[in-house]
Amino acid sequence: MMKRAWMTSALLAAQIAAASQYNIEVSPVAGIGIPEGNILLENEMIIGGEIQINNLFSFPIKPELSAYYATDTDYSYNPPAPTPPLFLSPIDTSASTNIWRVGMGAVYDYTEEGSVRPFAKIGAGYENMSNPLYGNKNSAYGDAGAGVKIPFTEQVALKLEAIYMLKNNGNRYDSNLLALAGLSFAFGAHEAAAAVASSGYKTYDSDGDGVIDDNDQCPNTPRGAKVDAYGCVPDDDRDGVANLYDKCPETPSGFKVDKVGCAATFPFSVEFATDSAVVTSAHMDEIDAFADYMKSNPYKAEIVGRADDRGTNAYNDVLSKKRAEVVVGLLVGKGIASNRLSAVGKGETDPVATNATAEGRAQNRSVRAELIR
Repeated sequence: MMKRAWMTSALLAAQIAAASQYNIEVSPVAGIGIPEGNILLENEMIIGGEIQINNLFSFPIKPELSAYYATDTDYSYNPPAPTPPLFLSPIDTSASTNIWRVGMGAVYDYTEEGSVRPFAKIGAGYENMSNPLYGNKNSAYGDAGAGVKIPFTEQVALKLEAIYMLKNNGNRYDSNLLALAGLSFAFGAHEAAAAVASSGYKTYDSDGDGVIDDNDQCPNTPRGAKVDAYGCVPDDDRDGVANLYDKCPETPSGFKVDKVGCAATFPFSVEFATDSAVVTSAHMDEIDAFADYMKSNPYKAEIVGRADDRGTNAYNDVLSKKRAEVVVGLLVGKGIASNRLSAVGKGETDPVATNATAEGRAQNRSVRAELIR
């Protein structure tokens, strides 16, 4: 019977979440309740559920509805004297009670991102006991708690929390401590509606990023991502990869990057005269710039030398390797550790331009850098 009621409650919560226009978190939980000694109850085995509405208000406080159930909780009494206090009835050691608690509270999430998301909560509710004995009453309580959410995915997280409850039992106040664990399921609040009173119509923020759809240039921003005034995740280094996904957030301007925002190649090329491995002063600024970049970025680099197609293959292989070694030597001289650099000669076998023109042959008589993460 209890299992069927629990399943029905979970299905109802899911339907409520799916129908809502707000982001909602539904959390089935279970744990233990530890009552104060003078309540004369054993520890409670608790199951329950919590529904948190995330985008109802513009400020960060989020309402939460909670319900907890403890079944067949035994009464007990271990007196320090042969008889119980005068105001108590004789103890029925076989007595037990079911306990329902329903409450409403406010939750503050300290952060929307990260592997651990702490939260605090405060609220009030009502406790109903099926068999209230020994001074216990059906009455209101106040509560305060704290916990963490540890995400498994964008929409599922492990939820751990502790809640302190203070109940009014008529002539006294009694305490309960609930230690709970469960799973938190986030449901898409695709239409966080905000009425615009002055114009008499509603606007919508479909992705819940705080920028209404009419002004949102990036309408499918991931939940919890920080966005700019246009609803887009910022790209501070302007490499085409948003900060949210950028593993190399300070890539210098002009660098080609891979899908995670890290430089895949370096845009410098040192060209050589025909049959020469001498670096001219015209290319020293490019070498200086690359050395500065290597000092501030933890890459290794493959320094690749090439040659045009004049001369034999064997000669061009040796010449291209020598060109690469000369550039490596210059970089080492500027403070780059030699174990971060390797010289490779590709001869004429891997041209970067056509050998049919003088301009193309000049581009092939070059050294370029390929970065290694």
